[in-house]
Amino acid sequence: MTARPSALLDNLDTALLALAPIRRRILAALTEPASAAGLAEQLGLPRQNIGHHLRALEAAGLI
Repeated sequence: MTARPSALLDNLDTALLALAPIRRRILAALTEPASAAGLAEQLGLPRQNIGHHLRALEAAGLI
């Protein structure tokens, strides 16, 4: 069993942002650094969609 990184989210807005299903999938896929294009291929989603969510996660300080 692989240990998964964890974080304490003490801000409701940040927690809600991180709990969106697509963003949870992105965070789970980021066990290693990856580009938006790499994540898009891995998750089977458009790169532009992944890029949008990555920017939101970055703005919230989650990545």
